[in-house]
Amino acid sequence: MAIPNSPSSIDVPVAFSYSNNNFILLGLILEEIWHLPWESIIQHQLFDPLGMTTAGFGSPIEEVPLNSFATQPLGHFIDTGNVIHSMDRDLPKSWAPAGTVHASLNDWAKFIACHLQEGRDLTSFGFAPMNSSFLNSAISPYLLSASMWESIHAAYVFPSASTPNAQYSLSAMGIDKDNLGPSLTHTGTNTIWFAYVVVYPQLVQP
Repeated sequence: MAIPNSPSSIDVPVAFSYSNNNFILLGLILEEIWHLPWESIIQHQLFDPLGMTTAGFGSPIEEVPLNSFATQPLGHFIDTGNVIHSMDRDLPKSWAPAGTVHASLNDWAKFIACHLQEGRDLTSFGFAPMNSSFLNSAISPYLLSASMWESIHAAYVFPSASTPNAQYSLSAMGIDKDNLGPSLTHTGTNTIWFAYVVVYPQLVQP
């Protein structure tokens, strides 16, 4: 990946420019700090504490014999009338930190619930407690402290963006507001799988 000699000419916070390179560089930073592959770091620091047992890297693959039906949803695209299996398409490996994680809907919901809790005790609402056996005693039982969750969910307003009310946060969550209040949104794809989520943290009050 080529890194420019000078930063992009964006007068922050006037405009907004999304780039996968930010997340690729963050993966490299984690590896330099921990001296481990970023996949191992994410597995131990995120997937294991959340109990995300189906989470992995790359396209989820199910081998399907010719003229047979898949038992699970599969990422696909139509090419000259034929369905192509997801194992044939994925993002380049160099882009991995920006979009090659996969998980079942149930496990993805655990990650989303973690954002929804924002460091609050919501067990009375049915939220499962964190798997504390994986966490250092000095770490919040919600992966991050409430103040850190607030920081990464804080909205940055970009009045010159294509949408006047466009906002974004450090957690890669877009910020929107409708008649239900502020929401966190995110979309992701590896070219043939697509995921979209909207959560309203303020609708759940302990």
